[in-house]
Amino acid sequence: MIQKNKIFGGKNGGVLIYNSGEGLLVENDIYCNALAGVWIKTESNPILRRNKIYNGKEGGVCIFNSGRGLLEENDIFNNAFTGVLISSGSRPVLRKNRIFGGKAAGIEVTNGGGGAIEDNEVYDNDFDGISLATGVTTTVKGEPVVATGNMRWSPCIQNFKPSPDNKEYGNKITLNVAERLGKCLFTISKENTYPMADFYRCLTCDVTASGAICENCIRNCHKDHVVRFHRRDR
Repeated sequence: MIQKNKIFGGKNGGVLIYNSGEGLLVENDIYCNALAGVWIKTESNPILRRNKIYNGKEGGVCIFNSGRGLLEENDIFNNAFTGVLISSGSRPVLRKNRIFGGKAAGIEVTNGGGGAIEDNEVYDNDFDGISLATGVTTTVKGEPVVATGNMRWSPCIQNFKPSPDNKEYGNKITLNVAERLGKCLFTISKENTYPMADFYRCLTCDVTASGAICENCIRNCHKDHVVRFHRRDR
């Protein structure tokens, strides 16, 4: 049990839980660390309850490599990147957290991640509230939901809600605004943020190895080319 500590100013993350680690983190202040406030990795399964995780120079909580865990009633706010990032086969439960004021999205699920996202309040984040990559699976009150498609070519996952009980409001959708204004998304995201966005492949020239071009690439550099949706991801 790690309880009522102040964990700050680290040159890496604040707390790292890995290699099937467990334990309880409760009512800690975790802030101003160089990387994520809390890392949960490699099949670890901790409980984080009523912590404040904030002002990190990267994300708030990053859950990778089949990490699990319960995050409940935490305040995760004012972090430089995503509030909670779920990736690479991880399956945590996020319940009754407040995730706000981040410089990217509130919650992102990508790269085969999933889990349950229930009764959270996600607001005032720069890129989006809850954002899902193509093909990820989340559980909504016991019902599995798979995110597929995109705004242009199939049902719009920007409006997908992982649970009707999550409250999303005041998120600035900065990338959507940039697209409407014709700006290159790189000018918004810079080199390190990696926001969730819709990516396309140009079949006419196919000059990029990843196939990643954005809406404004289609309208400008690839105007009148044959383009198809590739995936929504970071």
